[in-house]
Amino acid sequence: MENIQFIDLFKFRTSIGKTGADNVGGGRWAYLTEWQQGGNSVMGVVNEGAEASPYAWFRETRVGNPNVQWEEALKYNVGVDFELFKGLITGKADLFWDHRQYIITGWRTRGT
Repeated sequence: MENIQFIDLFKFRTSIGKTGADNVGGGRWAYLTEWQQGGNSVMGVVNEGAEASPYAWFRETRVGNPNVQWEEALKYNVGVDFELFKGLITGKADLFWDHRQYIITGWRTRGT
């Protein structure tokens, strides 16, 4: 009896990797509160004898979120390549999936 080989190629592939993102859409360092200089205030009563104060004032432009974290995605890939009967049947199959955590989303309140 002759030995018949029908599997010409069988390759199994797998990979795993972790990626991250911090693109919130509102700028960098979402965990920090941001401040902006508003200039100098005017001293005096109803602009009578008004003069500029030597002290600059600041305003809060964005409230920081100390609980924000790097968004993570754990990505998996499993695949197989095969060739049967001296190349009569060939194919590839892949399966991808990922698991995400600490997802950062931007939200707005109604009317803004």
